[in-house]
Amino acid sequence: MDKKILHRLLLVLGLLILLGSIVFIAVRWSVTPDVIAIHFDAAGQIDGWGKKATVLILPIIGLLVYGSVCFVSLLPTNLWNTPGNRPVRNAETARIMMALMGFFLALAFAYMTVCSVLCVPLGRWFLPVFIAGLALPFIGFLIFSLLPGKK
Repeated sequence: MDKKILHRLLLVLGLLILLGSIVFIAVRWSVTPDVIAIHFDAAGQIDGWGKKATVLILPIIGLLVYGSVCFVSLLPTNLWNTPGNRPVRNAETARIMMALMGFFLALAFAYMTVCSVLCVPLGRWFLPVFIAGLALPFIGFLIFSLLPGKK
């Protein structure tokens, strides 16, 4: 698949996921309890409760973080300072990395939103998967960018 198409696809899918979480809130609003889960510990268990309206904070923060990641991933390649000896190719690959990380952030924020609305724990696996989802694209990019190849 072409890198530009993959980049755009990841950006659009991430946005749709975040917008879907907002739709989920709207659809469930009338049956959502007045007190919901607003904080989770490292084991994914609920350790904080708050008013129903606080669930709106998660998608807002998610959109702000996602928008920042998208903005950076859309910068022109000549503004990227990437490692290795193939700056343009590495910048294009870095865009994919940023879009993939943004997509994963969108999934995480949407999942946290759903868990908050339903007042269910995130699960013990959430934190390790979240960290891996952000670290693996970055590590993969570094390895790829430092491999020898044509300029």
